[in-house]
Amino acid sequence: MSFKLIAVTPLGEIINRDVEELQVLGEKGWLTIYENHESLITTLYPAAIHYKSKLHQYDVAMTSGILEIDNNTKTAKIIADALFYKNQINYQLVSELLENAKKRLASAKARSERSELQLKIAEQEAKILLMSLPGRKRI
Repeated sequence: MSFKLIAVTPLGEIINRDVEELQVLGEKGWLTIYENHESLITTLYPAAIHYKSKLHQYDVAMTSGILEIDNNTKTAKIIADALFYKNQINYQLVSELLENAKKRLASAKARSERSELQLKIAEQEAKILLMSLPGRKRI
């Protein structure tokens, strides 16, 4: 039992494979998607997302995006600003960006600036979280 997971960014198609399970952070909280999930469109928030194929489990950091599940075609499509596998992340740089964004947030006054900084913080924290996850492991 599987469905097609397709993930695209402005750089092109990043993921296109059959998966058994997908976990993403939507606007109402964490969603776990299996085959035959109801059709759905939702906003996604920055997080370390997880998906499983028959042989492997994968962890990927994602910025904000949109998830569309089409039950008719058995497809889950993620349209994201960016997706990062564990080996693509410079953790020293991410730590510096995170620290800088937190400092800027402490002094930010405008609501729009605070919202933008909170999003940047969430994105960097999702990347940092990947350090503690296997990235890809055989199941």
